[in-house]
Amino acid sequence: MKTHLVDILDKIGGQCAELYPEKPIYDIPGIPFVTGHGLTEALMEQIKPFHPTSISTRWWRRSKKSAIPAFA
Repeated sequence: MKTHLVDILDKIGGQCAELYPEKPIYDIPGIPFVTGHGLTEALMEQIKPFHPTSISTRWWRRSKKSAIPAFA
């Protein structure tokens, strides 16, 4: 199985990592509270068995490709 992780930012984590890296987040089901950085780290650990390829949509737009490279 191939897994591609697509993010709008140049780094993984999206809005949580960018806006709330150290602020507690309380609305993640099953977790009393977590920071944006902590959530990003936990999700990256969870996805490790699938050996994801990271793709920044900023790079994707700059490359002017019509599709995600792995699916082109």
